[in-house]
Amino acid sequence: MSEQAEVKVEEKAKKGGGKMIIIAVLALAMAGGGYFGMASKKGPEKPKGPELGDMVEMTPEFIVNLREREVFLRASVSFQLDKNNKDVHLGGDGGGHGGASAPSPEMTALRDAITERLSTLSVNDIKRADFYARLRRVLADDANRVLALLSHKEDAAADKKGDKKKEDDHGHAEPPKKASLYSVVLDPSKLEHPDWDSDKGPILKVYITSFATQRE
Repeated sequence: MSEQAEVKVEEKAKKGGGKMIIIAVLALAMAGGGYFGMASKKGPEKPKGPELGDMVEMTPEFIVNLREREVFLRASVSFQLDKNNKDVHLGGDGGGHGGASAPSPEMTALRDAITERLSTLSVNDIKRADFYARLRRVLADDANRVLALLSHKEDAAADKKGDKKKEDDHGHAEPPKKASLYSVVLDPSKLEHPDWDSDKGPILKVYITSFATQRE
């Protein structure tokens, strides 16, 4: 083979190799674009499910008369919150006339709901073997109901679903029905989280740290 022919063959080989490099680079770029395109199409992350978080002690203790007015009850109650719920504020808000220690509106509403519930109890209720389990569940339901009403979340959920809100004879929206001490579900097979007092937050567990009755 002449020197001229060898030069032409070498030039062709170089050109062919250059084309292969260009094709390989394009293939990698397209693959990378496809990957990032697929990644960008992923929807937003689903919100995390409820998880046990901070403890909140309701202070001072509750002192109420039972249905038998001559018997009064002293009780201490604490709540354990869903740590993934960022919408609940149960500490002092510092914005009231009481200064930094002023309770938040949520805390005030919770104390009112708990006081109301405890005052409906009777001595016979307390004698039941499953009383504390039932009481914890109704207190959790009362607390979550109050917090939902304050945040208007139930109204927003109903509007999103297109549900018609129940109204009374005067056209006012009716509040959610309260749970009954004897209607709450205790069967573990029917509960998503049997060890909790509510399957949904923001309040997941209730602790009754002291409970004593006394006749006047």
